[in-house]
Amino acid sequence: MNAPVVLLAIVALAVAFVMVPVGTAMYLSVRRPMRLRCPVTERDAAVQVDAYEAGVAEAFGTSSVRVRSCSLWPENAGCGETCLSAQRQRGGV
Repeated sequence: MNAPVVLLAIVALAVAFVMVPVGTAMYLSVRRPMRLRCPVTERDAAVQVDAYEAGVAEAFGTSSVRVRSCSLWPENAGCGETCLSAQRQRGGV
């Protein structure tokens, strides 16, 4: 065996046994709508997260959780999504 084949095998194993399970776990944890309290309006909201983007970002070691839809939109559209950062601090997302 030569070095490029071994390196390719190591990368394939890392993707198969680390990146795919991490990304899948994040996707499955955020794919359903969540009930959160909006810190701006102090009202309960049903928030849907972009689960695909969150799963891919988590697989690559970054954190990208963005709101795809919110029951308080359109009047609060374009908010700073502070409800998600508050939820992350509590360990929910």
